[in-house]
Parts: sequence; structure tokens; C-alpha cells
Amino acid sequence: MPRQLTSLASLFFALFGLLGCSKQSVPTPETSSENVAEDKVSSDLKFVDDYLDKWDRFAQGESELVPHIRENKEGFERALTRLLVAKDGRAPARLVFYAVVQVGGFIPLESDLGKASRVLLGPNFPISTPKEGSQAYFAGELYFWWQTNHEKYVNFPLFEEWSQRDFTQTVAVPMYKAACKRK
Repeated sequence: MPRQLTSLASLFFALFGLLGCSKQSVPTPETSSENVAEDKVSSDLKFVDDYLDKWDRFAQGESELVPHIRENKEGFERALTRLLVAKDGRAPARLVFYAVVQVGGFIPLESDLGKASRVLLGPNFPISTPKEGSQAYFAGELYFWWQTNHEKYVNFPLFEEWSQRDFTQTVAVPMYKAACKRK
């Protein structure tokens, strides 16, 4: 009997050694939650980029995109807010582009996106009053903030392209300079 136990124990340890001691790490709750968080950031970034691409195409004349823009605005703003709250370095360029692609766009301060933006922009960032009683961040001020701070964050290729367009240089930027009283 002891010989059988010894053989059985040897077989158990051999199998355990082959199966149980691999060099692959077993997912822990920490790594699993990190992966879920990374997946959510990736999903949010994809959603944000797709929405901004459609906004840009609409601004260039694809008016059939209006229903998509309207239907997805809340989801887009929630996703961008999550990216800002997570301090994702890609979010600031997308925030600014969201306002500037609308040319005279505003980010309302009382919105979740406005509150998340305040953390990024700081308490001294200029506040506009586009409608009586409301406060917002104006696209022009955001544009000039980006010009000063862009090296701290990750660029957004669509924003970079937009910045080089003739319309941007001849219409949007001069309008921002006039509205923000900049030279």
C-alpha cells in the first residue's frame, strides 16, 4: 500500500508540475479590473473619435449626419467626460476639437463635460455667457488654450488637419481672435 501511495503521490506531483506551475500568470482581480478599465477607455476613445469625425464631415457639408450627431451627443459627452476624469492625455485635444469643429461652440459649465473640463482648464480659464444666465467655455478660448498647452498632451490628428485647413485659417481663427480680443 505505501508503494501505491508513493506512486500516486508521484503522479499527482508530476501532473501538478505540468499543469499547475506554468509561467502564465493567473488573472487576479486587480489585473482583470485594469483590463476592463483599459477596454472601457479604448471603447470610449473609439466612440469619441467616430463622433468627432462625423461632426467634422457634417461641418464640411454632409448634412445627412445630423440625426447621428443629435442621437449620439449625450453618449459622446459621457464618453469624453470619462476620458477627462481618467486624465487620459488624448482627451484634451478632443475636447477642444469638439468646440472648434462647431466653429462657435460652447461647453456649458453646469454639464458633466463642463465640470470635467474645469479640472483640466483650471479656475482662471475665461468663462463666457452665451445665453442669459448660462456660463460656458467658448471654442475660441479653448483654441487659444490649446495653442499654449498642446505640448503637454497627445495631439488628435483630425484636429491637426482641421487646424491647417484654409477655412480654419481664414474664417475660424480670425473670428476667435476678434471674439477673444487677441491679436
